[in-house]
Amino acid sequence: MERQAAGVNGGDIKTALSDEARSHARSAEAVDAEKQPEPDVGSSAPSTAEQHQPPVVDDPMRWSAARKWTVTLGACYFSSLISVAASAYSLGIDAMVRDLAEPRLLLVAGISAFTLSCALLPLILAPLSEAVGRRYVYLVSYAIFFLFFLPVALAQNAATVLVARFLCGAAGSVGSTMVGGTLGDIWLKEERTLPMALFALSALAGTPMGPVGFAWATIDGRWRWIHWTMLLLGAPSMLFALLFLNRETLPKKLLQRSGLPDGAQSLQSRMAKLRGALSVSAIRPLRFLFTEPITTVLCIWISFAWGCLYLFLQSVPLVFAQHGFRDENGTTGLAFVGLAVGAVLGFLAYVFSTRRWPMQKTHAPEARLREACVGGVLFAAAFFFYAWTTLPRLPWAVPQIASALLMAGLFLFYVSIFQYFGDIYGSYTSSALAAQSFSRNIFATAFPLFARRMYQALDYQIATTVLAGIAAVLALSPFLLLRVGARLRAASPFAVKLEAEAEAEARAQPGRDRQ
Repeated sequence: MERQAAGVNGGDIKTALSDEARSHARSAEAVDAEKQPEPDVGSSAPSTAEQHQPPVVDDPMRWSAARKWTVTLGACYFSSLISVAASAYSLGIDAMVRDLAEPRLLLVAGISAFTLSCALLPLILAPLSEAVGRRYVYLVSYAIFFLFFLPVALAQNAATVLVARFLCGAAGSVGSTMVGGTLGDIWLKEERTLPMALFALSALAGTPMGPVGFAWATIDGRWRWIHWTMLLLGAPSMLFALLFLNRETLPKKLLQRSGLPDGAQSLQSRMAKLRGALSVSAIRPLRFLFTEPITTVLCIWISFAWGCLYLFLQSVPLVFAQHGFRDENGTTGLAFVGLAVGAVLGFLAYVFSTRRWPMQKTHAPEARLREACVGGVLFAAAFFFYAWTTLPRLPWAVPQIASALLMAGLFLFYVSIFQYFGDIYGSYTSSALAAQSFSRNIFATAFPLFARRMYQALDYQIATTVLAGIAAVLALSPFLLLRVGARLRAASPFAVKLEAEAEAEARAQPGRDRQ
């Protein structure tokens, strides 16, 4: 009866009454169930009962702009911390080899342990957030991520480092998958461009900013202070989670669609339904990766590019050591400045492009791929540029310019994927991003392990040219989707279902777009 009083007709209603309003509705229904028709909160003309109810606050898309931006900026800060944690570790490897008396390759695996957990855990956490709500997953993940810098800072052997890095990356993986879904929950499609661009900036700029910001840690081998500092930087993110993630961002109708029970049922019933819902949703990211051609094509490109980005954590210091960027003078981390600048340039270019040629409601989702086409070509061209500017006789600024252009291209492609997935997969965006996170972090796990040997076995120019050639071939992928993307969407069960729901909701709530 409560579901009827809330006006839930066919799962089309996106908002729900507050607890106080629901009590009022139940009382009114008990007194005059026969005389009073059920209020239709999905209609554009509110009933008399609705006019006396408090404002709807349970629909995340109707939150105030201030609250939306608070959640957005806090989530982006968390995302940036994950990228910084992944990359800053690399600066302390040589000092850790000396202090812990462990093989270098074993400690390089600390990068891979972090990225491996970032690949695996989203396969569970992302669909879990779509089943039980994002808020609880955020709160637990923030706490674990925050605390597991401590074991690395105190570690006396490689085993402690690897286990702590794996668990820290596992908790931090929500920042690379769930944040995109959260932004899709709270921002309307036409408002989503800038928040998604900021999210992409936090993820990409954080990777080179780790070495840049911790360049000082290479002097006198102060590698433990990298992790003490990350522990301090993680404290605000935990405080943010406690203060501002006290409301669920996933709309209630989507939680209902997950098949989970409500609070009135027994614990045994709740657990049974929870297991059933998760058994279905846990395999969803893999379904996206292997059965959704759109996801597969874009994941191949971003996986290769992401692997190259983490390969740079090992190769860039080798290249710029020829120009005097060394641990002894605390300048090794400064070799990554070009990549950091490139992320900012990519962000500015994307914001300019989307404001100059804004996305309209009448545009097909493939219009999101315009910047991806530019980014893919720029990434490949800059890769060739970087390959042949690593000669020691050239000024150090020249390969820095090349790396900036390379990162700008990666940014344009990366953010376009987020926008495109958000448009076509809606509430399933976190699962699509989990598929993308899985594939790209598998590459990021493998590439650092062979980077040093590849660059030492091959000439710097030849090794980088091989990678640039692969990038040139993969740059064709967004152009391909511009031609066949609509047909692939029509064959996607997820995209078709969400499009049908959107059309049904638009018919039920014709006044929503004007609000």
